[in-house]
Amino acid sequence: ATVSVLYWYAKTPLIQMSSFTPRVKGPRPEYPSAGHAAKQFVLSTVRVPLLLTGLTWAVQPLWLQWVALLRGWGWGETEVFSLTMLLTHTVTYILFNTFFYACDTYNLLPQYKLYRSAAMTNPPSRLLHTIKEAFISQIILGPLIVYYGYDMFLKGTFAQPDEELTDYTYLFICYAIAKVTNSIGFYWAHRIVHHPTLYWIHKQHHSYVGTIGISAEYAHPIEQVVANQAPTILGIILTSRHPLPTCIWLWERLEETYCSHSGYAFHGTLLHKIGLTHSSGAAFHDYHHTVNTGNFSEPWIDWLFGTMDPWVAQGGEQGYLDRKAKADA
Repeated sequence: ATVSVLYWYAKTPLIQMSSFTPRVKGPRPEYPSAGHAAKQFVLSTVRVPLLLTGLTWAVQPLWLQWVALLRGWGWGETEVFSLTMLLTHTVTYILFNTFFYACDTYNLLPQYKLYRSAAMTNPPSRLLHTIKEAFISQIILGPLIVYYGYDMFLKGTFAQPDEELTDYTYLFICYAIAKVTNSIGFYWAHRIVHHPTLYWIHKQHHSYVGTIGISAEYAHPIEQVVANQAPTILGIILTSRHPLPTCIWLWERLEETYCSHSGYAFHGTLLHKIGLTHSSGAAFHDYHHTVNTGNFSEPWIDWLFGTMDPWVAQGGEQGYLDRKAKADA
């Protein structure tokens, strides 16, 4: 099985493994149709914002109770926002990554595990360093940055946390703008750090060839700010101007990136069919890590700028999943 996968990688006709503009040798592969790319864009830009709008409506009563509790303790808007962002990040990190860790440790759901060779195994030292960095970022630096950032730049421009949201059409638009802003911002920031002169910024993240959930945020500080945090947060804070949508959008981005780096693609499951998993994104990004080329963001934007030649050449999502199945045979 290992030999067959290594043969597949060897036969993948790449010019440069870490490249700003990845190309295959010979004629370029035929990309999916414009209609297919447009469908991917619409699904990405409509489905997630629609689900998040419904989630916001559902949790708002609990949110108002949470804010009332903190207000009762004498907390102001800055403290409420900072604590909720901290809990959103840390709880999501623990829940999702504990689940994927359990799957790996106890061989749960092996039929959905993407291919991993012995060479893709991550040494304990890297795992410990990743967890150490996560602790420093989430528990020490993150809360300070959020607290003082909100106090200096957002306080007075954001709605009070106990202000009720009623315009759900506008909220849907906010989430849609945040989705597109993140996709475009992450695409260009990610693609730029794949340029040979800037790859030193991105090299830390690609020390994980066989990614796991906690590797999602394992990155150089420059990359963390420019490629991860800025594209994630700018769209939602500039449009919604409210703490609740900001926290819900942060949760969505975190669970998406943990799933995309988890090494699992729940393709074909009921949750996948109704759009509640990131199976396609997981396979798309997993390929990026295993061969370190192309697939910089989402399929529709890589289609638009022509940066998924190797992915298309090997058969796209189904081709990638089939290769794993052949390796298991």
